[in-house]
Amino acid sequence: MKNTIKLGVIAAFTIASSTCFCQDLVVQHNSQEQVLYRGFENTMAVSLGEIPFNELNFECTDCEVFPSKPGSIIIKTGNAKTAELVVTCKYNPEIKARQAFRVQNLPAPMIFIGDKESGSEISFDELRSPLSVHYDNCLLLKSNFQIVDWEICVDGSCANDTTQIFTEKAMALVKNGKSNTINLVVKVLGGDGVTRKVAVSYVLKR
Repeated sequence: MKNTIKLGVIAAFTIASSTCFCQDLVVQHNSQEQVLYRGFENTMAVSLGEIPFNELNFECTDCEVFPSKPGSIIIKTGNAKTAELVVTCKYNPEIKARQAFRVQNLPAPMIFIGDKESGSEISFDELRSPLSVHYDNCLLLKSNFQIVDWEICVDGSCANDTTQIFTEKAMALVKNGKSNTINLVVKVLGGDGVTRKVAVSYVLKR
């Protein structure tokens, strides 16, 4: 008689931060690919039917598996574009389930000036708020992104620095510019070791 198997995976892809990017997955044997993120630990709570967690074996193709808290494992990926997790019962290897993963870099984060995200109208006074880099609430992730530098341009003239607050030169550029469009490019370093350039724009309220 064939074994009926359900592999339940609840994935919480974590970074060194206070919150994490979470997606809850309940997947069937040979189901569609899910996503692992390259460059940091992907922590997953895994179940295989009614089998106790301590009776499970884990094997991963193009990735490594490490123990985490009870009921969970950590998967670290390499440079491959895909990975596969195989879960088996220690005492009955015929009971198994597979889960395919697509491996990709973290998506580009969002840039905020204070609480204003890209595309927003922003006043001159609000431009004095600090820059921040994180994901919006739909991804439930606040990563440890660091601002490497930024460049702000108005009417073709630009100013740049490495601070989280715009310099007086940058503020003067915006104040004296004829255009209400503010173009900003921020270079950020993510917890996955990848440096990204994120281009955004704002509309100045005069």
